[in-house]
Amino acid sequence: MISIKKKYNFKTTLGFIFIDLHLGNWMTLMMKMILCLGVLLTLNACNDKATYINSMINSDSNNKMTLLERHEKACNSSNGASCAWLGYSYRYGENVPQNHVKAKKYNEMACNLFNGDGCYLLAHAYLEGYSVVIDKSRARRYFEKGCKFGNSKSCLTLGNDYKSGNGIKEDFAKANMYYEKACNHNEGHGCEKLALSYYKGTGVEQNLEKAKSYNVKACDLNISDACTFLGNLYFFGQEVKQNYSQARNYYQKGCRYKDSESCNKLAAIYLKGLGVKKNNRKGKIYAEIACNSKNSKGCSFLGYIYEKGIGVKVDYAQAKNYYKKSCTYLYDANGYGCTRLGNLYYNGLGVKQNYKKAHKYFQKASSKKYGEAEYNLGVLYYLGNGVDSSYEKARIHFERACEFNYAKGCYNLAGFYYHGYGVKADYKTAKDYLDKACDLKDSRGCKDSEALVKLGF
Repeated sequence: MISIKKKYNFKTTLGFIFIDLHLGNWMTLMMKMILCLGVLLTLNACNDKATYINSMINSDSNNKMTLLERHEKACNSSNGASCAWLGYSYRYGENVPQNHVKAKKYNEMACNLFNGDGCYLLAHAYLEGYSVVIDKSRARRYFEKGCKFGNSKSCLTLGNDYKSGNGIKEDFAKANMYYEKACNHNEGHGCEKLALSYYKGTGVEQNLEKAKSYNVKACDLNISDACTFLGNLYFFGQEVKQNYSQARNYYQKGCRYKDSESCNKLAAIYLKGLGVKKNNRKGKIYAEIACNSKNSKGCSFLGYIYEKGIGVKVDYAQAKNYYKKSCTYLYDANGYGCTRLGNLYYNGLGVKQNYKKAHKYFQKASSKKYGEAEYNLGVLYYLGNGVDSSYEKARIHFERACEFNYAKGCYNLAGFYYHGYGVKADYKTAKDYLDKACDLKDSRGCKDSEALVKLGF
């Protein structure tokens, strides 16, 4: 179930745009329609039923009434939106002292008047135990009513429950049904979740075109993850033709909606000049936004900018600071920040050379399956820098580096088998590793592999 972490915002203006008119006012509405048809009222007076309620609340006889009293009057005249407004106000203590008993009363009235917002708030009362005994079954029934009456968050909640099996049997098909209803009511997260179902084929037949379409709608509804997803499609050319310009457009939306990964990708686009003129200043700005959002890749970009002096003066202290942030954040997805920090200590750049600290950071990066970190550990064990020299440990790390497609790891591993360092010399195995190094664009691997061929291997 979705918990209410922040107040639910009604799509009404001060509660005056009303959704439903029911039996109490149908005669009045009919009279108004007759008058309109007889051209006895002005065109402005012939607007929909919402205008009628608005005029009722704001009539001269009500001028001295408070906003609360006006909504009470409208609610007692069977207007569900006013009842929901009252339920919301008492639920959160807005305009009135917080009162969960009154909130339940008015939300119940709203729900009975087919107002989905009231049903949604009532569902949460039973879910969280506000003035009632917690009853998840009853809460679900009110979510179902809320969804039926057009409350998008009720539909989204039900979709999440069926997807996760929260208190009910897991049912991906039903989850997608509710996500679609939520999306149809312009709940962006519903569109995003439905897109993911089509992308993965969860509860529906996999359909990448539909996944893209629903993500487009979700992005238009300000769902940052959906914008980033679309940006990635075009950035990497997944199921679409690679288009950095289109990717940038989606990343800009994602970054604007606070998705740090979109900001990080924009940093890469501008720093590398992918589809745009290279712009170090813009790249740095986007990297800062990403880093300030605790995106480790953004911090790594900043560290690299200061280490290499890209558009700024070389500053190893700043580089160290940003690499350390990158290495510290949980989202150090590829170990790059930790590896770069280890390199600073290994080479004594801006810090006192310290092989043990280098080993510490390389080890941390290796847990992220980062090839360069594995290679660096192999070098430490091969040379015995900060650790006891060990051909066996060096070989293991070079093997891992090669497995993670780091060419230098494959090349050094070939050397171990060629020279028999800690293993039996095996020229065929050596050549295999040289060939892989060559495939990974290491020219030394290509050259040495050709030399072995000439020797008959």
